[in-house]
Amino acid sequence: MIRNLPTEKKTTRFHEINTRKRKNLVQILCNRVVKNKIQKIGIGSDHRGFKLKEKLKDFLTEQDYKIIDFGVPSEDRADYPLIAFELTQHIKDVPKVTLPKVDVGILICGSGLGMAIAANKTKGIRATLCLNPEFARRARQHNNANILVLAADFTSFPKAKEIVGVFLSETFLGKRHQVRVKQIKDYEIREKLPCHE
Repeated sequence: MIRNLPTEKKTTRFHEINTRKRKNLVQILCNRVVKNKIQKIGIGSDHRGFKLKEKLKDFLTEQDYKIIDFGVPSEDRADYPLIAFELTQHIKDVPKVTLPKVDVGILICGSGLGMAIAANKTKGIRATLCLNPEFARRARQHNNANILVLAADFTSFPKAKEIVGVFLSETFLGKRHQVRVKQIKDYEIREKLPCHE
């Protein structure tokens, strides 16, 4: 049908078709971005991190993230390993299909050290303690971290918001970093590291 049109109309017609194709391509790419976007976040803390956890929950909810709180419910003394173990089972990279999954996690204790140690005991977890936004950027870009660990005793709420914002917006760069992350995954398989029940 197009070949029977005058040259000027052909050009206009092709322009309309190409415009629609471009719009469709943009829509496809936008859908991929939305699909890959972090949407559901698990968060947990011990008693030292409780206040910061509650503030971050409100902040993230305002940003339209879906939040699952794994505790604690108050500032009463609590053991951080139990919170870390519970949250890690729900990270999508952990092979337990029977549990509801979150895209990434945020764990908070006083220094962040204990939470990071406990979380990394679970196969598939790459938890990183981030004390500033650059740590968070590298954790995502270079290490494909799936849990952000914060130190409540050393991180103000404004600083925590900045760190969290970077962690959630950055993506894994792959390439040479993929090789290193794969080495970690291969080690987990070779050593048959368990997933905590």
